Amino acid sequence: FAELLEAGGLIDAYRQCHPDEDWEKDATWRGAPGKPPNPPEFGRFYGKGMRIDYVLVPESMKED
Repeated sequence: FAELLEAGGLIDAYRQCHPDEDWEKDATWRGAPGKPPNPPEFGRFYGKGMRIDYVLVPESMKED
């Protein structure tokens, strides 16, 4: 991901505005639960926060 940003001269707009990682707040997807009859914890990514909605903008839009 860092290589993509660098190659394209892009920045992650959300991370620019929110530099401190806080997965309770930052995660936009927390994984699907396991399918019955299994408990929710059987879901492969259940409870693991991920950001799946990146907004990439040119570095020239970066505010100081």
